[in-house]
Amino acid sequence: MSWIKSKTNVIGYLLIIAIFFFLLEILSFASLYYLQDRLQTIIFDPNKITKFNTRKSNNYSEQLGWITAKEERDNIGARVSPNIYNSTCIEMFGDSFTFSFEVSGEFAWPAQLSKLLNCKVNNFGVGGYGSDQATMRHELTEVTAKISVLNHLSENIIRNVNQFRTIIYPTNTVTLKPRYVISDENTLDLIPKPDLNKFDIINSESLKQKLQNEYFIPGGLSGIKEKLLFPYTLSFLDTIINHFHVNSKLRSIPNHKKFYDKDHASNALNITYKIMEKFIYNSKSKGQLPIITIIPTCRDLEYFQKFGEKPYQHLLTELIDNNILHYDFIDKFSKQENFYEYFITCNGHPNKDGYLFMAENFKEFLLKLELDYNLGGKN
Repeated sequence: MSWIKSKTNVIGYLLIIAIFFFLLEILSFASLYYLQDRLQTIIFDPNKITKFNTRKSNNYSEQLGWITAKEERDNIGARVSPNIYNSTCIEMFGDSFTFSFEVSGEFAWPAQLSKLLNCKVNNFGVGGYGSDQATMRHELTEVTAKISVLNHLSENIIRNVNQFRTIIYPTNTVTLKPRYVISDENTLDLIPKPDLNKFDIINSESLKQKLQNEYFIPGGLSGIKEKLLFPYTLSFLDTIINHFHVNSKLRSIPNHKKFYDKDHASNALNITYKIMEKFIYNSKSKGQLPIITIIPTCRDLEYFQKFGEKPYQHLLTELIDNNILHYDFIDKFSKQENFYEYFITCNGHPNKDGYLFMAENFKEFLLKLELDYNLGGKN
């Protein structure tokens, strides 16, 4: 009878183990779908894309992917400015933190800087741009001032290794961009904006063929999946270890911080630095003084306050070591008693006070340089 009892115990243990793993699978499956619902980037879902022909939009650009909407730009392509000045002293290129999303034109920080300097600052910022597109736009723009500024939002490093924007910023629209890669000679090579059709979106092999230079390709190193696979427990573990966004959230670090590591698989640090070198070269070729700025996100400020380390320190080190003229906004922001007051939300843009704070501190930086570039309304 003892063998019957022993066999019963084994079956009981196996049943308990089976129930445990069954519940673990359910929990893992539910967790993955919760994360997908929250972040929208755990898996790439082509079924949510309904708009393919972006050429019909009023902000389409064959070379850059997109530009500022027609009604928001003036005759030279800059953001419409409410004021008139006798001279133009600066032109700025960047993303939505340069364009100054979520405030009206008069409160955009280039417009507020114009008031402080009493000369026009042309705002060529475009929402969603990487530093690569901003540099390309500068290259395509006729000179309007003797000072050119590339505003690098810390998050831009992610965009600099991306071509299919919809993968990392999910919408129902196919949004595509050019990017740079590093050649075997350690120089920048331009990869033009790809074209994707409906078949490419739903066929993973075709998508991979069209996007050979996309770091965030589903099924690749970024951790974004083509679909959820059984066993879900292993898929969940792989997600929390390898997904660029989930892993950063679990470690309470900005999701772009790892991309500034010198050995990151995307080579984003080297690419971003060389993009800045290209902006500097282009500016000098046009007879302009180039300035690089680093704009931190609110999450960068939280990280810096907590750990005393700048998430993009490796990039700063490159700029310093190579004597590149630059300005880092984090130093002034972090000294404020409550820097949250300068942002609409900590996941979003500055408010009008935050943009004014940026303008005031950049003016102070410029005046310390003692430049004679029509600052302060000089003719």
